[in-house]
Amino acid sequence: MNLNTKANRRKLVRTLFTVQRTRYDLLPFYSRLVATLNPCMPDVANDLVTALKGDFRWHVKKKDQINIESKLKTVRFIGELVKFNMFPKSEALHCLKMLLFDFSHHNIEMTCALVDTCGRFLYRSPDSHHRTKVYLDLMMRKKAALHLDSRYNTMIENAFYYSNPPEVSKEAKKVRPPMHEYIRKLLFKDLSKITTEKVLRQMRKLNWDEDDTAQYALKCLKAVWNVRYVAYSVGLNNKSSQCVSISCTGFMHSDSNYRAGSMRTLEDFGDLP
Repeated sequence: MNLNTKANRRKLVRTLFTVQRTRYDLLPFYSRLVATLNPCMPDVANDLVTALKGDFRWHVKKKDQINIESKLKTVRFIGELVKFNMFPKSEALHCLKMLLFDFSHHNIEMTCALVDTCGRFLYRSPDSHHRTKVYLDLMMRKKAALHLDSRYNTMIENAFYYSNPPEVSKEAKKVRPPMHEYIRKLLFKDLSKITTEKVLRQMRKLNWDEDDTAQYALKCLKAVWNVRYVAYSVGLNNKSSQCVSISCTGFMHSDSNYRAGSMRTLEDFGDLP
């Protein structure tokens, strides 16, 4: 039975286009469906794009302040299709330009919804990067020039920084010797109620006669706020006095962070046999 008929394709387009106006969660899946069917049913994508463009222009030209859910559904659907290359990027940017031309009321919300949905994709695509950057800068200039409500200001800033996030300097990763990394892995990642005996065996196999290894292992054990089930591991060496000295030092400081660590140290010290 062949279901790929013109009537069925039109019915599919009508069903996709008339999705419930508050079901934004369905739009990414509908867009993926259109992209999947596009190689064998290209008219589905073409008809849906035509319907969405007509609906968008009708909402913009009408300039009423009702049916905001339908407007947001339309622009979000456009944005999702853009990410699957079903909706032309140039057409999406033209829609953004139309909204920025009359940047007020519902047009602000529609602009933010469109930028939230496909702004980052357009900004990172080489063929649309320049125009997207121009429109994003224009949006921020209009925000600064117009006296908008704080809700609109927050929406605009969120949309802008989602599409063009500020550069964050990467923290330099601390380089440790392989033995130190192995000790940290045993105590901070592998240690649990199930793996206690295994971890203890591996810890006992360390070269405790080597000062660097012994001191670093004790340093990790003394950081009881990072180690779970530390009482099981402290038993591998008779170093309980170390925990007491840390607790006393912590209580001498007025900083609450030190006191929290000292309380955890004393709790684990009380669990020792």
